[in-house]
Parts: sequence; structure tokens; C-alpha cells
Amino acid sequence: MKQETIIQISALRKHFPVKNLWGTDIALVKALDGVDLSISEGKTFGIVGESGCGKTTLMRTLLRLVEPTSGSVVLSEKLTGGQFSSNNLEELKKNELRKFRRQIGVVFQDPMGALNPRMLIKDIVGEPLAIHGQTENIRDRVIELLNNVGLGNEHLYRYPHEFSGGQRQRIGIARALATDPEIIIADEPVSALDVSIQAQIINLMMDLQEELNLSIIFIAHDLSVVKHISSRVGVMYSGELVEIKDTGDIFDRPEHDYTKELLRAIPQPDPFGREERKKNRLNIV
Repeated sequence: MKQETIIQISALRKHFPVKNLWGTDIALVKALDGVDLSISEGKTFGIVGESGCGKTTLMRTLLRLVEPTSGSVVLSEKLTGGQFSSNNLEELKKNELRKFRRQIGVVFQDPMGALNPRMLIKDIVGEPLAIHGQTENIRDRVIELLNNVGLGNEHLYRYPHEFSGGQRQRIGIARALATDPEIIIADEPVSALDVSIQAQIINLMMDLQEELNLSIIFIAHDLSVVKHISSRVGVMYSGELVEIKDTGDIFDRPEHDYTKELLRAIPQPDPFGREERKKNRLNIV
């Protein structure tokens, strides 16, 4: 069954001018350079690429935290509710943009840095609700959200430093779900965690996706994590999505040279292969 496209990105560009000491433009940094991408409802789209390739700029542009140089981001009626003046993200008015952002939750890379160390967990998770005008039953909603991510109401009156890294990321996920979003943007959500904890967080996100029919945009460096969680994968290089395929196809039949190099860089848990590579390096016959 064909999935409904919830966001359609076309020819998206974001160029940052480089200025000299006198304020004159002398060059352009092409952080995004003609990105075409569609996000399907209820599916996970993985984005991989090296640092500086434009992954985070793409997500910031999707939230309109930065304005694109050119291109379009078209929203489905499910996101606009048929109540906005336009389905083009760049044409939304300020009050419409606020409503749109309620439809997107963000999970950040550093779970400690993303949580205010001076706020109680009940206030951290409940903050999006207060910002978007909900004033009643916030405590009950926060308890429900914490239960959804494997925590309980005994954590309400604690501070972020009292939790482990995995627990802090669960709190971040609970906060991202507070406004019942349609889309979750996960920007390197497990890279700062131990491998065993990474698996728990990934499995939690997959369970929540199935339960809530979430669309997830998952940014990562770790290709094994992307392979596990994503239904489609885009490979980003120098501001361009150089290859987009279903997950199985991109790992089994990569076409772009950069994709092939990324796959070759994946460590192989094969001791015999490791010895063979060692012999090859030492030219041992």
C-alpha cells in the first residue's frame, strides 16, 4: 500500500555568505544545494553523512529556524489541518508557523545539554504544553508521557543530573511527544550513549512509532543504527542527497561512490577477516 507523503521537499537550497573583514561577500557555503526529498506518513527516513554535510541545516530549515535560499517545502493537509493560508512552509504566517511547529517534536543529540539543569523533570516535559496554551491537567499528561517512555511519576521532582544518559534521553523523547506531534526529528539521538543503551532507545522509538503512527526523520552517523530503524535512507554529501533508496537496497546495492565508501567503513565483527586484512597490510604471503 502506498504511503501518504506528509512533507515534500523540492530543490531546497541554503547558501551562507562568507564575508571578509570589511563585510564584503567573498564566497558562498552551500550547506544545502538542491535537496529533493519526501517523508512518508508512519515511516522512518534515515539521513546519513559525515559532519558538515548539511544534515542539521536541513532539519533547521524544515522547522524554519533558518530561511532557505530557494526551493519549497510542501506540507500535507494532515499537518496543516486545512486551516492554514498555504501548504507551503515558506508562506506560513507567524501564528500558523507556531501551530505547525506543534506538529514536530525534536530529540537532540546530547541528552544532558538538551535539558535545563535547573528545572524539575515535571517542568521540562510539561514546558511544550504550557508554551502551546494548555493550562489544565499538565501534571497528568506529564505522568502519562513518562510512563510511555519507561519512567514513572517518582521521577517528577528530580533534576536532570540525577539520571543516567539513557534516562535523560527518554525524558527528551517524552518532551518531544508532549504536543502529540505527527513527526519526530531525531538528530543523532543515540551517538552519546553506550551501545547497550542505544539499542533500548532505538527499540523504544520503534515501539512509539508503531503505537502513535509517527513519521520519524532519523539523523545518524552509525549506519548499523540507521539500517535497524529506517525504512528508507538518504545519503548526504556536500549539501546534496546523492542517493535515496529503500534501506535494503541501499545496503545491498549502493550506486554512488560515496555510499560505497561509507559502507566499506562499517567495522566487521569477523576475526578471520581482520587477520586477512592484517596480512594484506604487511604484504605477508
